Amino acid sequence: MQIGILGYSGTIAHYTTEILLKKGFPIIGGQRHQNHDFDQFQNFKFMQTDVSDKQQLTAFCHACDVVVNCTSPSSVYGITVAQACAEAGKIFVDPTDLSEFQTEAYPDTGFLFSCGYMPGFSEYLVKYLAEQYFEQPESVILYQGGTDMCSPSAFADIILSADSAGKGDTRIVNGKRVPEAISISDTFSLPFFEYPVILKAYLSHDFIKVCEHYRLANALSMNIYPNFEVMNLYFRGMMASLECLEDKKQAMQEIIAEVGEDIRTMQKNPARENVLCAEMFGIVNGKQKYFQALVRTKNNSEISGWFLAESVQALLKGKAFTGRKYGFELADKTLWERAANVLQQNQHFSISEIETFSFS
Repeated sequence: MQIGILGYSGTIAHYTTEILLKKGFPIIGGQRHQNHDFDQFQNFKFMQTDVSDKQQLTAFCHACDVVVNCTSPSSVYGITVAQACAEAGKIFVDPTDLSEFQTEAYPDTGFLFSCGYMPGFSEYLVKYLAEQYFEQPESVILYQGGTDMCSPSAFADIILSADSAGKGDTRIVNGKRVPEAISISDTFSLPFFEYPVILKAYLSHDFIKVCEHYRLANALSMNIYPNFEVMNLYFRGMMASLECLEDKKQAMQEIIAEVGEDIRTMQKNPARENVLCAEMFGIVNGKQKYFQALVRTKNNSEISGWFLAESVQALLKGKAFTGRKYGFELADKTLWERAANVLQQNQHFSISEIETFSFS
């Protein structure tokens, strides 16, 4: 099947494109200006595509069987691409959750969302622990954060989609959503960080989805900020976008202008690091057990690009579907081992039994 990747030279998409090309998949790369990184591959073809140009976007969608949207920010361009893809009758894939897009309007089209690092691989960790180690999983805590920042445009996307993608200062207790307000003046010690960190609860739709699937009665998802400087980037980005939220393109530009240079500077730091960790409690052989899946990375974009490529491959191997699906639903238990083998150079993967949750 012909795979089209929009924004193929972007930070995440570059990894995805290269992986799929090396495995022999035919790729059409679409964006406004040609990037020559993949000229050596005979199975790659460039197609000039400006997603703001409806005629060009429609032509691109019709040339493909599967369209992978890596335009950034997705909150600005994602719905436009999804609509064009659906109208052309093609399968649509996006690394973000794209919660605002109503798939019900296109009942005959398949949509695969949340195929990146978070959302995507983060929900897969919950799935892996639940299926691999527990007869009856009951509670989970998910942590994500550190000093390895995403690109300025992806950072803007996080801010612009925060309200639609989930709910802040919230957790699940006994199956119900309740407030979880943590003061940013407090710091917490976690076993996988050498220094105290700031924690902020954020319950995404994707995390809720995977928790409901495995009937987890208690769930908490925590964003980790290593210091107030990093947290302040988000505050500054939010403030920069407030006056133009009705125009997301302008809001994106304002966010990047405000914090883009600081993010680029942080990305040049060789000591940057990010942690993705899921801790789960449940019943194993009639006994209560805790297990932890930990990923320590210097490059979460590489994991995101790899998981996106894995999601596309799983999509092509699986049965045809319509409506909305999520990346973690297509990933099987063998994906953890492949991730550890393929990404070991820049990432550390571990599974361990622990005595209790790091944060309760």
